[in-house]
Amino acid sequence: MLKKYIVLFTVLFASSLAFAELPKVAVLDVNIPKGFDSSVVVPITDSIIEEMVNSKKFVLLDRSNIDSVLKEKEFQLTNVVSDSEVAKAGEYLGAKYVVVSKLQQLGSDYFLSAKMIDASTGAIFTQASDTQTGKLTILIEMGKTLGARLSGKQRVTPVQTSGEISPAAAQAAPAPGAALPPLAGGKPDGMVGVAGGVFKMGDSAGLGVGSSVMDLYQAQPDEKPIRSVTLSSFYMSATEITQEDFYAVMGINRSYYKNDKAPVEKVSWYEAIEYCNKRSASEGLQSVYTIDKSKRDPNNSNANDKQKFIVTWNAQANGYRLPTEAEWEYAARGGQQSKNEVFSGSNQAQDVAWFSINSAMPVGQKQPNGLGLYDMSGNVWEWCWDWYGAYDPKATNNPKGPNWGAKRVIRGGGWTNPEQDMRVCNRSDTTYEFAGDINLGFRVVRSAPAQ
Repeated sequence: MLKKYIVLFTVLFASSLAFAELPKVAVLDVNIPKGFDSSVVVPITDSIIEEMVNSKKFVLLDRSNIDSVLKEKEFQLTNVVSDSEVAKAGEYLGAKYVVVSKLQQLGSDYFLSAKMIDASTGAIFTQASDTQTGKLTILIEMGKTLGARLSGKQRVTPVQTSGEISPAAAQAAPAPGAALPPLAGGKPDGMVGVAGGVFKMGDSAGLGVGSSVMDLYQAQPDEKPIRSVTLSSFYMSATEITQEDFYAVMGINRSYYKNDKAPVEKVSWYEAIEYCNKRSASEGLQSVYTIDKSKRDPNNSNANDKQKFIVTWNAQANGYRLPTEAEWEYAARGGQQSKNEVFSGSNQAQDVAWFSINSAMPVGQKQPNGLGLYDMSGNVWEWCWDWYGAYDPKATNNPKGPNWGAKRVIRGGGWTNPEQDMRVCNRSDTTYEFAGDINLGFRVVRSAPAQ
């Protein structure tokens, strides 16, 4: 009998020891858009916690105690939460990790993202996101999906049937705008809908933008004249094309800094075009570009370009393509949700951009902009469709840039560049056959079908 009790005590002690060794995690309340009633916060946050508890990998702090602890420490999170701020909250809470999440809405599309911050270092331990269309109840299932993915498990958000989170939440939620028409074959993972609209393209904020950056970021000559541009709706990849994305389609990866999750670099404009066509074909879509390698493009004035392939754009095709310069800037500004920020998602470059560092970084680690697009400022420059040239003040409806040129537009700034190059209106160009730049990549878009 004594032996039996000893064995039982040993098992219980071992179980409690294992439990004690699990890292403590604090899940902060989900950040919701203006206009949503606060009654949506609790069920979404609890759904994230539920899946993390079920994983048995963490000890979840009681969320009812989180506010009281932070209040006791006289610590209050700001509306725009930085990773360092989250880490400080975790330090006060005695947590190893802190989960911070954010809900965004575009029409009837919901985008929910979360990241787990190491409280001791401020670094992102892991992150997850999900995009769904439907009624408000889908948000609970999306929360479960994020909780599972943060725990290292695979989960797909089930198709919604009916119901709402609560009558109060349903009443308080803003009426959704016109939803983007669905893409052929459905919306691929990682694509974000960008509803069309009108915006001021160029240095619309003027010389010196914002009190904290006055006299530091001045308009460049090629950022003028400012003009109102009208764009149709489109879908854009939430992140830059990664090395694993590129290799899966092209079978090569010449990137200097090898990391599957980092942006592909050392990619020429021609190769970006080829990627778009091959990815379209692999998904049963129409190729946007026709590439004629048998003739030299008479509109290409670059004497050093040995290829000069003729590339034409089929506007009716439904496949992948490069963004136009106007589409890129509109999306970087946040589309219809633009706050006219200096950088893509913030007036502070360090919140959203990798710059003045030693290598490209894995995508999606910084704060996204209002549309849920990551790294539009910094990490690597991104190819656009357009020839580089002066803005045409008359080209205001879905402009595609000049008809000829020597170089192609690149946007967004890169990891080797100074802070001022991260501005959403900043422009640059490079020889478009060039494939040696370890600071140059791209992202893709697809045109939304006409409504």
